[in-house]
Amino acid sequence: MYTGKSYIFTTAVEQQAFHEGLKATANSHNPYAASNSPHAARAWGKGNELAFRLNARLGVQYLNAAKV
Repeated sequence: MYTGKSYIFTTAVEQQAFHEGLKATANSHNPYAASNSPHAARAWGKGNELAFRLNARLGVQYLNAAKV
């Protein structure tokens, strides 16, 4: 699915943070927010946002399918 954004990270820490953000719930606290790595915190946030958007899209598709 095309999301309109590119998710290319240069360091392993950013990639790990992105994947942790994908697995976290929407109301989870960003564990990288208090670290000295703003790039990792931003990557975690992008992963969490993408997961939220994908879950919302699946929910809408489920509700639309239930109407039939």
